[in-house]
Amino acid sequence: MPSSRFRILHTLQAQVLLALVFVGIFPLGLVGLGVATLDRDALEEQSVRELTGLARGLAGQLEVYFDGLLNTSRAIASLPNIVSMSPSAQTGVLGELFVHYPHLAGVGTFDRFGQPLASSDGSHAPMPTQPEALFQTLSRGKQTWTVAHDVNRGQATLLIYTPIRDNARLVVGAVGVAVDLRDLSTVVGKVSIGGGGQAFVIDASGRALLHPERAVLQMGYDYAMIGVPTGGRPASTGTVRYQLDGESRIAGYAPISDTGWTVVVERPEMEVLIPARRSWNLALAGLGTTTVLALITAVLLTRALTRPVRKLATATQAFAAGDASAPLPQLASDASELGMLVSAFAGMRQAVAERERRLKTSACQHEAVATLGQQGLIGTDLSTLMHEAVTLILQTLGVEYCAVFELHPDGKTLRLRAGMGWQDGDVGCVTVGAGTHSPAGYTLLCNEALIVEDFRAETRFCIPPLLRDHGVVSGASVIIYGLDRPFGTLGAYTTRRRRFGADDVHFLQAIANVLGTALERKEAEEALAAEATFLRAQTAVAQAAMSTLDPHLLETRLLEAIGQAQGYAYGHLWRVIEDESAAIVRACFGQGAERFLGFRQPLHDPHSLTALAIRRRQPMFMNRLTTSPFNLHPIARALGAQALLVVPLVQRTGQVTGALLFADVENPDRFSERDLAQGTVLTGQVLQALENSELFSKVQRLQEQYRVLTESLHDAVYTVDAEGRITFGNPALERLTGYPLQDLLGRVSTELYAPDQAWALVDRHIRAISGAAVPAVLEAEILRKGGLRIPVEVSVANLVVDGRIIGRVEVARDIAERKHLEEQLRQAQKMEAIGRLAGGIAHEFNNLLMVISGHGEMLLRGLRIRDPLRQTAAAIQRAADRASSLTRQLLAFSRRQVLQPKIVDLNAVVTEMGTILRRLISEDIQLVVYLEPALGYVHADPGQLEQVILNLAINARDAMPHGGVLTIETANIDLLEPCDCQSMTIPPGRYVTLVVRDTGYGMDAETRSHIFEPFFTTKVPGIGTGLGLATVYGIITQSGGYVHVDSVPGEGTTFTLYLPQVEAAVETSEFTPSDVKTSRGSETVLVVEDEEAVRELVQNILRTAGYTVLAAPTGEEALRICVQADGAIDLLLTDVVMPGLSGPDIARHMRSLHSTIKVVYMSGYAADALGHHGKIDLDMAFLQKPFSPDTLLRTVRAILDAPSWGRLSR
Repeated sequence: MPSSRFRILHTLQAQVLLALVFVGIFPLGLVGLGVATLDRDALEEQSVRELTGLARGLAGQLEVYFDGLLNTSRAIASLPNIVSMSPSAQTGVLGELFVHYPHLAGVGTFDRFGQPLASSDGSHAPMPTQPEALFQTLSRGKQTWTVAHDVNRGQATLLIYTPIRDNARLVVGAVGVAVDLRDLSTVVGKVSIGGGGQAFVIDASGRALLHPERAVLQMGYDYAMIGVPTGGRPASTGTVRYQLDGESRIAGYAPISDTGWTVVVERPEMEVLIPARRSWNLALAGLGTTTVLALITAVLLTRALTRPVRKLATATQAFAAGDASAPLPQLASDASELGMLVSAFAGMRQAVAERERRLKTSACQHEAVATLGQQGLIGTDLSTLMHEAVTLILQTLGVEYCAVFELHPDGKTLRLRAGMGWQDGDVGCVTVGAGTHSPAGYTLLCNEALIVEDFRAETRFCIPPLLRDHGVVSGASVIIYGLDRPFGTLGAYTTRRRRFGADDVHFLQAIANVLGTALERKEAEEALAAEATFLRAQTAVAQAAMSTLDPHLLETRLLEAIGQAQGYAYGHLWRVIEDESAAIVRACFGQGAERFLGFRQPLHDPHSLTALAIRRRQPMFMNRLTTSPFNLHPIARALGAQALLVVPLVQRTGQVTGALLFADVENPDRFSERDLAQGTVLTGQVLQALENSELFSKVQRLQEQYRVLTESLHDAVYTVDAEGRITFGNPALERLTGYPLQDLLGRVSTELYAPDQAWALVDRHIRAISGAAVPAVLEAEILRKGGLRIPVEVSVANLVVDGRIIGRVEVARDIAERKHLEEQLRQAQKMEAIGRLAGGIAHEFNNLLMVISGHGEMLLRGLRIRDPLRQTAAAIQRAADRASSLTRQLLAFSRRQVLQPKIVDLNAVVTEMGTILRRLISEDIQLVVYLEPALGYVHADPGQLEQVILNLAINARDAMPHGGVLTIETANIDLLEPCDCQSMTIPPGRYVTLVVRDTGYGMDAETRSHIFEPFFTTKVPGIGTGLGLATVYGIITQSGGYVHVDSVPGEGTTFTLYLPQVEAAVETSEFTPSDVKTSRGSETVLVVEDEEAVRELVQNILRTAGYTVLAAPTGEEALRICVQADGAIDLLLTDVVMPGLSGPDIARHMRSLHSTIKVVYMSGYAADALGHHGKIDLDMAFLQKPFSPDTLLRTVRAILDAPSWGRLSR
């Protein structure tokens, strides 16, 4: 117990009084002292700032004054009299300036060597100088200044030197201006500082330049010790404190720009702090007065406080005893401390009561959550659990409405899944927008609980019709979390304005967590069930895939396996058609689905989910189909689909070959992302099974194609293993070898070939199996059963499996026919080469024979009948004629002679030759002629045909020296297929045949291979020339026909001539030159011939006959002669083949110069120059070399006399 002496200290009044002293009066004193101290410091700072301001202002004035001096000096230096550098002119100007500027102590000028020129008082040394500054101005051309000190007089003079420049801007001198700084000291001394303060200027070394006290200047007092920045230290504005003559002073300083000088304004510290001390004393006096008043007030207050405090203590004791109804003291204002205390106690008492109420409410909420949690744990149905949850919320929170909104899988809407208080039909049907389109969507968007005190004032989101129509004013909503995404929201709503507290939100979140846990359990159970179903579906698909390889049956079984395992209502398997414009239903399952087999679905249809999935190449599902545009599809409408799942069949190449579609007709929310994932896996199995089926079908087709191909091939195809044994062979191998296939399998393939080639084939096989490079194709001979050797061409390729050669494929082609054709080709090429040689020789001989024969005939004409030289000339002529006959035969063989073909009746030619033939053959040879009555016509030279018949008849006569039968037949024949004929093949077509058959000696194969070669003969020497059959061959082939020989030794020989049949009437010429008698002429003839001897001969013959002859060795020369000719040229006689322009080319050019000119061609070797393979038209004039003078003259005369014969065609 406290002693009685200190009992009074434990009373409330004493404690309050002490508290007021220590809590109120003592801090108040401290605050007052602090304020007084701050006031003193502020006054001191203000005084210091005033000193600094004075220094800055004075520095500014001096800067202006100094700049004025510099400008005045520059102005003086630029005066014309000064620039003239005339001492007299400068003296006058300087005197006037000295009067005009009284503040100048002196003005003078200097030449460029620093020597004085003039001054303001007329002397040459009126003022002190600084040579260093002066010469710096003269050398650098810059204005300089300096200060000169007179220590004895205590005087400082400012010297300014300015360069004088002439018109060329060259420095010619300097102007010096002197200013007594004592005048500036007067200006500085006028600055009002007050009391004992003063202002002065110091230079960069700290020496006083301007000072109100002359003694200081005389003493040269150094102010560097006071701490003002001078010299090399950066000049700035500030203040310093220092001791001077035992007195503390405060100085403000400021620099004068560009001078290095500093203005200092100082005052004694005591004068500066007088206002601060005065404020300090006043503060102490006020603080004492306040303290006394505070103590008086504290005593009064303590008395006023004790009464209500006691009453408050009584109420507190009652509240502690459990009585919350005890009265509280009534105060005039609740704003006082005691009123606040009373109010705080009242609030505390009310808060405790509210807390008890809330604890009871919380207990009820926890009980409700626990009850709901138990129902969730025992596996209550989710819909029932949601109904229980909303019921508990209505009962616990006392609201009118409660709602569970479920988020749609697309994340765009939320559906009212469960609720209480709403109108009938709203639950399960009403949807609200996600995001800012509804409170529930905004809750999910913010991912936190939402509390709204007044929906009418809400601007963060839209108020859906569901809440607006029910008059909802306040509400709170929380998120129901699912397994991997929010399920939706849980909300409580009321029509009264209410602010839901944290406990309400926690309660809602607890209920939402229970629902979320139930949802997770349900999703886990559904996932396990779906996984089990998925495994069953995979097993069913695998079993279906192994059940058949028929593509169509497999498609149906695979579709049924997935649909039945997954519990789908119906399904379709679509196949994309080849042009990828549509898909067709190929398989189906489910009731009614078979009606749409073969249904064609365009892939651009906007109402088809199948078409959309195929276009996008990705699986898709659509729940609530009735609210989507896909509900318009005829299949979905007909089968009542509520939800669809489509998975495209995408191959590894990225190509979409079809799609699987599944539907549910009862649950509109049947499908989810899980169905997409499982559908993709199952579709992969389906695609693999279908590809395997298609591959099996392709293999079967390929095997069948391979079988058909190998069996239909004419080439023998067989395979051998690494040991060279035959493992496979086609029927052509049997036909080629003569052995059945069963006898060939297992045999070494080289045994099929001739023994002399077997070892080479074995070596080739060994090198090929080892991987060495060997020729892919070779020729060999197969030894057929029976010993016949058949030439074959063998193509070989390795069989490679996993990079290892396991055998070979060999193809043997019978090339016996090709060998025969090659032999024919060689024979034809040989004949062509011989023909070219013979033709070339004949051409050269024709030109020589032309000269010999022509001159021989002219010689005969010039000799008398009894002239002894006439017999010699006649022998020469006979020899020339015989040589000409030989060259004609050579040309005929070589197909280089010029023909004059026309439409001929071969029967008439044979008939006309009958008499000649009977005279030609001996009496012991019987001539038999068989003529086809309706024989077709041929296009040939009739004279040459007569020569052919004559040569064949003579050849037959010589083969039957002891008599026999010579048969000549004509016939029509139609060849439907190509027919071999000696060294050529007769193409199909209609032909007229001439057969000449004898019963003579016959010929063997060797003889038959040479009979058409020129000069080849089997007759004894001296009989025949060996050109008869060669001539036949040449004439017939040049006429487009073919010659076939069939002969057997001892049985005779048959020549069959094939000539193409033509559909036309027999042609006859108007006349022939032989009908014209030889006569003279006077026309002009142009002869073009490259052989000089021939050209001269023809000229002589024509000139002798009276013609005017122009001659040219080339076509170009002929054209020149034609252009230069004075008169008309009546006839062109030209060789056909010449260097440069040919005969026909010359004739075409001539026509443009002489339109009426006629042409006669001459040649012994026309080749193709006439454009018809050596053939000429009936109305074309032609002379075959060698020709006689009479033939030449008759032809020329006939052409000139004929109206159109020989004229150039247009």
